[in-house]
Amino acid sequence: MARMKEVTVQRVAVTGSSGFVGSHLVDELARRGLTVLALDLRPPRAELPPGARFAPCDVLAKTSLGRALQEFEADALVHLAARTDVAAGKGAPSVADYAANDRGVETVLDVLAKLPAIERAVLASTIRVWDRAAVPPSDLAFHATTAYGESKVAAEQLWRRRDGAGKTWLIVRPVTIWGPRMAEHYVHFLRLLRRGLYVHLGGPPLLKPLGYVENTVHQLACLLAAPHPAVHRRTFFLGDYPSVPLSLWASCFQTAMGAPPIRTLPLPLARLAARAGDTLGGLGLRRIPFDSTRLGNLTLAHGVDYAPIASLCGAPPLDLESGVQRTLAWLRDDATTTAWWRPRLPPAGDEPLASQSLGFASGSAWLGPRP
Repeated sequence: MARMKEVTVQRVAVTGSSGFVGSHLVDELARRGLTVLALDLRPPRAELPPGARFAPCDVLAKTSLGRALQEFEADALVHLAARTDVAAGKGAPSVADYAANDRGVETVLDVLAKLPAIERAVLASTIRVWDRAAVPPSDLAFHATTAYGESKVAAEQLWRRRDGAGKTWLIVRPVTIWGPRMAEHYVHFLRLLRRGLYVHLGGPPLLKPLGYVENTVHQLACLLAAPHPAVHRRTFFLGDYPSVPLSLWASCFQTAMGAPPIRTLPLPLARLAARAGDTLGGLGLRRIPFDSTRLGNLTLAHGVDYAPIASLCGAPPLDLESGVQRTLAWLRDDATTTAWWRPRLPPAGDEPLASQSLGFASGSAWLGPRP
């Protein structure tokens, strides 16, 4: 194939733009002066920034997706749209339930093949295509242990087999991404932490690949701007480097919130608690706080090679402490979370309750209403 000409990306279409990472990417690209088309089945979470506009779109609908991209005159596409829930065990979804992840990629490739104006295409995969502690020996090595991971393996294989529809293409594998606008189960974790109900697991410290979301979209923007030889047909893990112990990440939130000290639960006791949760789940109970799936996620180590992304983007712009503070500010200010994040207040005239039940302070600023 002839060498792709170098282009300066100016008009970027983002599928999955109303999701967690997608909404931040739209903001970041618009902040950098690019024109952005936000594509999603769901409307935007908030008013889009200047330079961005929204078009409702289903990535499984080839005609409407092609029309939207052609009318926008995109020169780059970032394909983030996907079903991303991760579950395992009895009653978990099968690969067939993740149609947006493999059939969606097929649709996107068919559309890209008919749009020569699009020069660069980015496929978002996941760290869960490689559920092993060792660093993957190549971009083509896979070991998925969930249906979600398997669906992303199929998406990557199809993307490579069709050579990204002849574009300058790359694949990104985000690690566990966190920050403002993150999913409810992450916020639930912080609520437990604030109440003193979260525990560290005993045993050696687990290095967990984590990425603060504003760092992640900075990396994506760098990849869109990088020269063709630096990115074409390559795979990049997206996250913060170096990885830190999960206990350190949790402790940073605990310190910033002024939450009770985090206790440590011996691993054998954690396994017993997980089995009890499995039993309750088998009886039909929902919202089990702890089971074998959650224990597995807490103890699963992933091998990640950050060298490729670090060579292009340098150090992440925000450190762990900054990410924690920005996340807590979002929890304090965002109307979609404050109603159930803020603590209950004591009746008028009563003394404030202990920090475990009332809330917490960061410096002199309460996260939530003052007593």
